Amino acid sequence: SQSDALISEAQNPHDFNMATRYLYLKSLKSLSEREFITSSKAKKKQDSVNEMKPNNYFNEFQSLTRNYEYLWYGKFLIDEKKYQILKEKFILFNKKV
Repeated sequence: SQSDALISEAQNPHDFNMATRYLYLKSLKSLSEREFITSSKAKKKQDSVNEMKPNNYFNEFQSLTRNYEYLWYGKFLIDEKKYQILKEKFILFNKKV
């Protein structure tokens, strides 16, 4: 898929923050396609988290959102080992929903 290509592209130069962004956006798309959340570019991340509250996947999604925001907006760099752990969490989450 296009999302997977973007993730791989970002991983190659070790831009793990960008790769994490693509993983998060892929999760949002997946949740929207399955109608767990509504899709809107104007919507804040917290709105998506709030929409997930009645869902069994809420805690997991909240944790992934927190990690994403910490890396992307906080501009904290992540090393390859920690990125691989986080990537696996995104992959498992997307398989569940």
